[in-house]
Amino acid sequence: MSRVYVTGSRSWLGRQILSSAGTHDLKAGNLDQISVDLKGHEAILHIDELLTEHPSAGITFEKSIVEGMQELIACARQQGSPRILYVSLIGSRPNAVSPLAQAKYSAEQILIQSGLSHIIVRLAPLIGPGDGQTEALARMVRYFPLLPYVNIHSMMQPVDVADAVTLIFKLLDLPEALGQTYNIGGEDRVSLGQLLDLLMQMSGKRRLKLPLSYELIKPFIGLTPWLRLPFAATPDQFLLLQENRICSQRSIPHHFHFQPTPLADVLKKYFLG
Repeated sequence: MSRVYVTGSRSWLGRQILSSAGTHDLKAGNLDQISVDLKGHEAILHIDELLTEHPSAGITFEKSIVEGMQELIACARQQGSPRILYVSLIGSRPNAVSPLAQAKYSAEQILIQSGLSHIIVRLAPLIGPGDGQTEALARMVRYFPLLPYVNIHSMMQPVDVADAVTLIFKLLDLPEALGQTYNIGGEDRVSLGQLLDLLMQMSGKRRLKLPLSYELIKPFIGLTPWLRLPFAATPDQFLLLQENRICSQRSIPHHFHFQPTPLADVLKKYFLG
């Protein structure tokens, strides 16, 4: 049984992972505690908790994600260099529209160049109870006749959070995964508008869609948490929404026989059952 230290355990994904430990001995933690708690663990499962910057409070992607990775690596070296599985996101690249995606890419490069045993897992948008977006969309389709949404043309490949967690644990125990980067996405590629269409079709609801341009919504972004709309609630999340987050499944080892759950089945399981 592997002893695994899980950073970002307070995040939504962190909670999903901790509730699905299987044969792993997981310890919940975060970067503030890691220098004290890491001893005796064979692996680190690193999840960044920060999704939104607050520069006025000194909370930035650079400090939390990039410098956080540097701190993690330093602590790992002091504690016998356990292997590190880093949870990144599909769309991470140096010239990304989203500062979050840029920071994730920088953290990936720091880990790669560290020389430590590592695995990088890039995730497509996750779907599950409490996911913050699809759940809100499903609720609006259920109760509201008019569905405002951000009319963008980027594509995403949503994946069942249960599928993603299963693959993360498999990769964590796979010796040949060390040094590799894996992309994990679902079976279907959709835009935000197409996801709404599918929710309406599956729920049997006839609704009027109201596509809104990003330029129109931008001045009101800060109000979305109080309006309880199914929009990303901050400029950072809006920018991430504009990234294409799609992938090929070819990077997943064939002997895993990974077949992602079809999007319609995921929606039915969590929101339309």
